[in-house]
Amino acid sequence: MMKLNISQAAKAAGVTRATIHKHMRTGKLSAIVEDDGRRVIDVAELERVYGQLVSPDTVHTDSKNIHLDTPEVTSILRSQIERLEREIDVLRQERNTEKQGREREREEHRQERDKLHSIIEKQTLLLPRPQEETPPKKQKRWWHMS
Repeated sequence: MMKLNISQAAKAAGVTRATIHKHMRTGKLSAIVEDDGRRVIDVAELERVYGQLVSPDTVHTDSKNIHLDTPEVTSILRSQIERLEREIDVLRQERNTEKQGREREREEHRQERDKLHSIIEKQTLLLPRPQEETPPKKQKRWWHMS
């Protein structure tokens, strides 16, 4: 069978060289070490791991198919965009509802605080005023006595 070097294998599989190296390291893809030390990968092994390989002819054919499928792809993308926009609207409504709820709670807390503050002020007015202490009379010293 035909064997490819790492760069050729990556190109044929439609992945990056880093992906090929990672899959070789993890054991997902096996490679053969040639006598000169180069690592090569059998085409059958690439097909086992990545499925049908890309060749220059299929790339050209696939690009034609992409152009033929464009209206179909466009309609699918439009429907997905519309679905996402609806989800965004729902999330915005939920966010606004939560925000209004927080504002209501904040206002209720403010009113409760003001009410408690006024009760405290009224209760404070009902308390007796503290009496002023009169300073003790100074005792006259024996030398001031007359």
